[in-house]
Formats: sequence, C-alpha cells, structure tokens
Amino acid sequence: MAEQNPEAYKPDVAATLNNLGSLLYATNDLKQTQDYYEEALEIRRELAKQNPKAYNSYVAMTLNNLVILYLELKKKGDAEKAYQGAHDIYQKLAGRHPGAYEIDYAGQLAKR
Repeated sequence: MAEQNPEAYKPDVAATLNNLGSLLYATNDLKQTQDYYEEALEIRRELAKQNPKAYNSYVAMTLNNLVILYLELKKKGDAEKAYQGAHDIYQKLAGRHPGAYEIDYAGQLAKR
C-alpha cells in the first residue's frame, strides 16, 4: 500500500522518526537522535506547506524536541533558531485558536 501511495504515509513516517528520536535521546544516542528529528522536521515542513492547519503544530513539536537536543549538544545557535521557529508557530496557533495552544505557547514563553 505504501508503494502505491507513499504520500499518504508521510505523516506516519514523520511521527515514527520523531518517536525514534525521542527513544534514542533517552539512550543518549544524540547523533542518531538529531538525524531522526531533522528528518522528521523536513517531512513535517513539507506537509505543513501543503496543509498548514493540519501540520504546523507538528512542526513546532519537532522544533521543540530539537531545542532540547541542540542545547544538550551545546549548539546554542541551532537551539535559538529552532526555539524561534517553534515560538513563532505557537504564537500564531494560539492567536487563531485560543485555549487550544495556550499551554504550548506559555511553555515557549517560560523557556525565554
């Protein structure tokens, strides 16, 4: 089925990559974690271009994961860039859907 319609499975592939990254982060395999998170982010950004309402929150979630990872790897510039990207998305989402994203946005503000 995936061979017939690979686009239909991209959201699941991105979720799996993100989850694998989280699992490997817990085992301290930070290089592989970065690879999985960045691949998930690439797919999610592609999906968000096609359907921002459905996928922007997932882009922000993966960016949040990368912030934590980049700080652990002492990549402050990358962490700041990922943080700003997540913050911008959550700010827009909170403005459009008050209540739905206020906790995520508040969490972003608390990290500042």
